[in-house]
Amino acid sequence: MSVESMATDPYEVVLNDLRAKKAQIEQAISAIEAIRGGTSSGAPSMATSAASVGQNSDIDSPGAFLGMSIVDAAKKLLAAKRQPLRNPDIAAAFKRGGLAMNSKDAVNTIGSVLTRRANDVGDLVKVDRGTWGLKEWYPNRNFRKGVPAEKSEAAPGSDEETLGSTFMFSIDQLAKLKAAGMSEEEIRTMPRADALAYMDMLT
Repeated sequence: MSVESMATDPYEVVLNDLRAKKAQIEQAISAIEAIRGGTSSGAPSMATSAASVGQNSDIDSPGAFLGMSIVDAAKKLLAAKRQPLRNPDIAAAFKRGGLAMNSKDAVNTIGSVLTRRANDVGDLVKVDRGTWGLKEWYPNRNFRKGVPAEKSEAAPGSDEETLGSTFMFSIDQLAKLKAAGMSEEEIRTMPRADALAYMDMLT
C-alpha cells in the first residue's frame, strides 16, 4: 500500500500503530523471560533493543505530530531517530504522525521551511543535499555559508595612514608634509594632483 493510501485509510494507520506496539511488547516479554531463565548473555541486548523501540514508539503513533509546526515536528523526529533524515523520509513520517500539510509538494515545502530555519536560527542544519540533522550533533562544525567577513581596520602605527578619501600617505611622507608647515586639515583636503606635485618637490 502506498504512503498516500495509508494516510487516507484510518484503519491502516491504527493497524500500523498496533503492530509497532505488538513488536515492542514481544521484545519486552523476551527480555524478561531471558532474565528469569538466567540467560544473562542475551538479556542485555534484548533489553537495549526494547528500550530503543520504546524511544521511537511515540513518533510512530498516528498523532505524534498532530498540531505541531514543521520545525517543531522535524526537531522531535530527528531527536527520536538520532540520525540525519532526508526530506522524503521526514515527509513520510509527518503523514504517519498526523501533521496536516496543505501544500501540493510536501517534500519541497519541508525543505524550504527547514532551510529558512537553518539560516535564521541554526538549531537545524543541512548536513547534505536535502538531508537534515540537529546542530547539537555537530558542536565543532560551522554550517553557515556566505557570512561576510568583518572589515579589518588598520592598526595604529601601520605603514600607511589614510587622511583623505583618495590619497594615502606613508608615515615618512606625512612627517615631511608636517615638517613643511602643513596641518593635517590641509593635507586631508589637498587635491590628489597637488599632493603628488608637492611630494615631488619635497623629495
